[in-house]
Amino acid sequence: IELKEDKSFKRKREIRVKRKLKKMMEIEKSREFKRKQRFQGFYIIVLISILSVVKVYSIKLPDVNTEVVRNLLFGNSNEKLITGELKPKSNEFFRVDDKDCASHNNYRRYENVPMNTGVYGITAYNSMINGDLSRWIKKDYNISGIFNMPSYYRGFDERYFLETAWGVKYKINYSFKDSNDIPFGYYVYDIDTDNGSASVLKNKYDIGIDLWYDSVIDKEQFERLDFAVKDACILQTAFAENTKNNYHKASLDDVTSEVAMSEWVYENCEYTDGKISVKENNSAKIIIPFEKQEGHGEYLFSFNIVEENDRAFKIIINDKELIKQSGDSQWAYPLDHFSFKVSGDTEALEISLPDQGIYAISQQRLYFNSYNKLEEWIKALNKYNLENLDIRDNYIFGTINNKESGILALSVPYNDGWKCFIDGEEADILKVNGLFTGIELKEGRHSVKLEFFVPLLKEGALISLFSIIISIVIVFYKMHMSLK
Repeated sequence: IELKEDKSFKRKREIRVKRKLKKMMEIEKSREFKRKQRFQGFYIIVLISILSVVKVYSIKLPDVNTEVVRNLLFGNSNEKLITGELKPKSNEFFRVDDKDCASHNNYRRYENVPMNTGVYGITAYNSMINGDLSRWIKKDYNISGIFNMPSYYRGFDERYFLETAWGVKYKINYSFKDSNDIPFGYYVYDIDTDNGSASVLKNKYDIGIDLWYDSVIDKEQFERLDFAVKDACILQTAFAENTKNNYHKASLDDVTSEVAMSEWVYENCEYTDGKISVKENNSAKIIIPFEKQEGHGEYLFSFNIVEENDRAFKIIINDKELIKQSGDSQWAYPLDHFSFKVSGDTEALEISLPDQGIYAISQQRLYFNSYNKLEEWIKALNKYNLENLDIRDNYIFGTINNKESGILALSVPYNDGWKCFIDGEEADILKVNGLFTGIELKEGRHSVKLEFFVPLLKEGALISLFSIIISIVIVFYKMHMSLK
């Protein structure tokens, strides 16, 4: 009996040992499988990274001969024209106003054609637009485009003072039958291309990249100016803060006058208690006569408009369209005040409201900006200019011989990434006119160099490199510990 019990005990013990050994082997196999998984995951990550880099550098450029790609790159523009004489060389600077890109009546998204072709343009539509530029266009100068959206702008609404200040030299894709259709300050200029001669409009008062100022206006005075007066101000004096040198205070020329408007005439709508009611399928029209001003100039009509139910709507001012998104739209820019340039030969304003709704129009004012001082202003702004220009994507160089102290403003948007060196020594950069890049210069002969460095790029690269190293160390440490 004792022998049988002893054999039974031994058998049970052997079974327990075998079960324990089997369990230990299963655990070891599981650990080995997990180790292999870790290695496989690491190898997969490395392989994906290598393949991604190879893929990026092996991407072929799209065939520009296809109609879709050509439309995206060039719009309706003459390809030979905008990639030929209208593409600035490194020793020159000018901007091109493409009617197809800047029009109030074109729904095609051609705003990025200048960027695609390497031309200095006046339109853009992308999320990388400088926030100060959006504010300057939409709020500071209240320049209207066809869409009231952020990250988007379409030129300067043909406001001539602003176009000149920003260095617009050519207008293309503008149709004209005779001299009456040609905007003031421009003349027909023929350019030879491979496809024959092309007619463009050239600015008689082309100002280039730089503007010379010897006077300033303070912030408080500048912010009190109406939009039309600001247009004229930019060609007369600099709005700059924190200047080191003393400049005399500017006295602006009296070229801006407010124009009295006659009684409004309402068609296809009802006007009650300051509100305009437009019914469905009943496009409203409002006629506003005014007394035509003498001499060459342009009108600027400013007003505030709100739709009672905050719905999207379209408004047309003398054939210029504006589409305002609804208040809850993610694309809506928070703005209810708009300004439209109206040609100097206009004798009445015509407002069209084609969409159903109840509208309130207020703060309406009409101004006339005379061009009679323009030639005098341009002469003063060109008193001293940068010579021996060398301009690249992130680099501007030139020499100047100024016989008095002043502010050299460049029609390049101000950005913290710009570094300025005057005669080899780093110098401070001013924000001039709310957006231009400005430099204070003392009397003398100077070399001026500006270089652009992406803000915090070096710091970000060092942090990224440090993070990668730490990640690799942690991965190898865990792999090493799992092998023990």
